[in-house]
Amino acid sequence: MEKTPAASAWKTPQAFPASHRSGYCYLSRIINHAENGGRSVVTRKHSKIFCPQCNSEQQWGIISFMGWFPCPVCGINLHIPDGWTRAHGVLGFVVAAIILVAARLSLWVSLLVFTPIYVCAVGILGIVWLEISPPKLETDIPSSPPGSLGLNSR
Repeated sequence: MEKTPAASAWKTPQAFPASHRSGYCYLSRIINHAENGGRSVVTRKHSKIFCPQCNSEQQWGIISFMGWFPCPVCGINLHIPDGWTRAHGVLGFVVAAIILVAARLSLWVSLLVFTPIYVCAVGILGIVWLEISPPKLETDIPSSPPGSLGLNSR
């Protein structure tokens, strides 16, 4: 009986026995998920989301869709605008309502399945929307309007 190497040795495809190499992509996603504290990791190389201060592209591993996160280059705090995420919620609500009306379910069944349909619609729309129109990040530094004395700047 063959001994299983330590978990860290399974991070490379060469560590897999030939019979298990087809599952490498799935296992690497699980390892990435665990290494990132349970945060999901998108595998597309470029996020197309840039820091407004230093114009560096942000890596998927550091982007937080729920709160603030630091830019690894300039250290400024960034977040995805609330309007961008709110628009996903509204559009997901409309899509879920259209699906339920088209399905002609009873009121009680519609109320029961609305939340799962809404969550799926928001998730799918979010992925598509990230590809079509990535959000422009906001900083925690207040910006002065043109022509002001700049007393609010740091």
